Formats: sequence, C-alpha cells, structure tokens
Amino acid sequence: MSQSLEDRMLDGMRSYQTGVSFVEFEGFCQSEGEDDYLLCVPGHENVVLWAGLSEDFIDSFNAVRRDHLHLTPLSDFQALVVYGFDGKGLKMPFLPKACDMQPGVDYWLPVTISLKEVTVA
Repeated sequence: MSQSLEDRMLDGMRSYQTGVSFVEFEGFCQSEGEDDYLLCVPGHENVVLWAGLSEDFIDSFNAVRRDHLHLTPLSDFQALVVYGFDGKGLKMPFLPKACDMQPGVDYWLPVTISLKEVTVA
C-alpha cells in the first residue's frame, strides 16, 4: 500500500533537522505533486508560495500545514542563497512592502518549511 501525500510530507520533514525549501519539500512527493497550480497565501491570491503544483499536493500541504508545519519568510538575499543552492526558484518579483504592490501582479513570498515544535505538558 502506498503512502498518502500527507504521510510522505510528514516523513520527509521528520528526516530533516532544519527547515527546507519548497524545492526539497516537493521532492518528498516526487512527480505526484507536479502540475500547473499556484500555492498562494490564504486570502492573498497574488502572493505565491510556490508554483507548478498539483491540486492534491496543495490540498495535502494545507492539511499538514495547519497542525504540523511552520513557514518562515526569507529576505530577498536569503531566498537567493537557499533557493539558488537548491537550483530552482520562481520567475516573479519578490513580495515588496504592501504599499508597493501592484494590482494584478503575482509576487513570490519565499519561505522555508519546518516542523512545529510539539510541547508536552
């Protein structure tokens, strides 16, 4: 029986000690996560976290993110280093200050993804 996308995402994250880029994260799902959809910040459809994803990947990511994942925004420089090292990025402008955003333009908000720390009482 094959693992669900959600299980593969969580297993992949558990194998890392630090945050990962979306390049590494989508690798946990192999080609099953690839398609032409954008993963956007909820409520901000022109703020893109990653592109080229399947609907199943996006649904699974959102389900896992709520309880298990923490997203850390990167500065432009950090994004160039992290995503440059991983060999892939998005061909769109980085997210500027809200007052500098243009209507109808998609902006990239580069992040790293890590597991939320679980505290036991």
